Amino acid sequence: MKKLRYIISAVMTAAIVFGGCSIFAENEKSNIDNSAVSSAPSSVSDDTSESTSTPPESKSESSLAESSLSSSDESSKASQSSESSEKSNVQESSRPALPAEISTEPSKIEEPEPIDTSVLYDYESKYFVSKLPENLLREFIKMYKGAMGFKSSVNFSSSISEDDLEMLMYLLNYDCPELIHVSGDYYPHYINDENYVSSVGLSFCMSEKDYKKSKAELDKFFSELKDKLAFNSDIEKEKYVYDYIFDNCIYDESDILSGSVYGTLIRHKGRCEGFSKSFMWCMREVGVECMTVSGEQNWDNTALYPNHSWNIVKINGEYYNLDVTVDDIRMTEVVKTPANYGFYNVSDNYIKDNRKAEPLYKELGLPECNTMIENYHQKRDLFIYYDDFYRINLFKILSDNFDDKTLKPVSIKFYNSFDYEEAARSINDYVSEFLNDNSEKTFIYNTYCSDLSNTIVIEAELEKPEESEEE
Repeated sequence: MKKLRYIISAVMTAAIVFGGCSIFAENEKSNIDNSAVSSAPSSVSDDTSESTSTPPESKSESSLAESSLSSSDESSKASQSSESSEKSNVQESSRPALPAEISTEPSKIEEPEPIDTSVLYDYESKYFVSKLPENLLREFIKMYKGAMGFKSSVNFSSSISEDDLEMLMYLLNYDCPELIHVSGDYYPHYINDENYVSSVGLSFCMSEKDYKKSKAELDKFFSELKDKLAFNSDIEKEKYVYDYIFDNCIYDESDILSGSVYGTLIRHKGRCEGFSKSFMWCMREVGVECMTVSGEQNWDNTALYPNHSWNIVKINGEYYNLDVTVDDIRMTEVVKTPANYGFYNVSDNYIKDNRKAEPLYKELGLPECNTMIENYHQKRDLFIYYDDFYRINLFKILSDNFDDKTLKPVSIKFYNSFDYEEAARSINDYVSEFLNDNSEKTFIYNTYCSDLSNTIVIEAELEKPEESEEE
C-alpha cells in the first residue's frame, strides 16, 4: 500500500513539474514574439518536447500515464502553434507591403474614339463606303482627308492587307465623285510582309488651284440642275440626266480628265468612268439613290476595253442597272445619233452575259436588280420579236411616232440577239415601205443598229428642197 502511494506521489510530482515547464515555455515564446528580434531559434519546440519524458509504466499505472501524456500533447500542440505563428511573422516581415485596398473591379478597356463621318461629303449617299467595317472606314477617312488635302502619301493607323487597300482605292475613286482631282492611280508602301501595306501614295490630275476653280463650276452646274428638277419625279429626273449626258458628252479616252465628273459634265469629254460617276453625282444631288459599279465586260466584236463601269439606280423602290456609256459610243461631236436607251433600267439577268462586277461590291452588299418594270422599252411597248407578227408590230410603232412631216427618233428593242440580227438585215426595206405607204412626200431616214444592246433606232425627216442657184 505504501508502495502504491509512493508511485502515485511520484507521478503527480512529475505532472506538476511537466506542467510548470510547459507554462514556462509558453511564457518564453510570448516574450520572443513581443521582442524586436526578427527570428527565433528553431530548437525551441524541440527542447520543449524532450522535457516531457515519463518513467516506465506498469499495467496498473496506465490510466494515470495516459492522463499525463494527454497533458503533454496539449502542451506540445500549443508550443507548435506558437512556433508556427512566430515563423509566419518572420516570413511576413520579409515581404513587401501590400496596398491598403485591392480593387476587385475589372479594369476598363479604353474605347476607341467615335468615327467622324462628317468629313466625307454626303456620306449618307455613299452606298458602299457606308458599308465598310469600322476598322477599314477609319483608314478610308484617313485616305479621304489626305486626298482632299493633296497629300502625296497617307499613313495608316495599322497595316492593312493589299486586298483591303485595293477595295479602299476603288471606293475612293468610284464612290466619291467629288474627288475630281484624284487620278485613281496609287502606290502602296509595303512592310516586311509583302501582302501588307503601312501607307499609300496618291496621284492627282489637277493642281489645288485648278481644283478650286473646277469645283466652283460644278457647284454652279448642280445648283442649276437641282432648281430645274426640283418638282420632277424620280423617273423624270433619271431620264433628264441620262439625256443630258448622252446629248452633250462624247466618248474620249485621251483627255486627262476623261475619268472625272469635271471632264464629262463641263468639258463634255469622258470615258465610262467619267460617264458613270457623272450620272451618279447628278442623281445624288437631285435626291435619287445611285451608285457606280466597276468590273469587266465581255463584248463580242467590239473595240471596247475589258474594264468597264456603269450605274445602279433606285427608282420607285427597285434597283436597276443603267449604262450611259454603252448607249453612247460617239467619238466625235459632228455625228449626232439619237439615244437608244439600250441599257436603261435593266435587270441583272439582262446583263449577266456581258459584264461582271468586281468581287468587292458583292462583299460589301451589291443590291440585286430583279425587275424590268421601269425599263425604257418595256414601259413603252418597244420590245418586239422577229416573228410572224414582226411587220405588223414594227409598223404600229412607227405609226405612233409619225406625223406626216417627221418620224421622231424611236428605239426598238429585240428580246434576243438572233431576232435583232434578222431584223437588222431588212430594217431599211421595212422603213422605206412604211414611209411610202403613209406619205406621198419624200423622206430621208436613218437607222442606227446596236449589237451591244440589240436595239435599232429609226428616224426620218422630210427631204429639204434644194436652193435654186442664182444666175
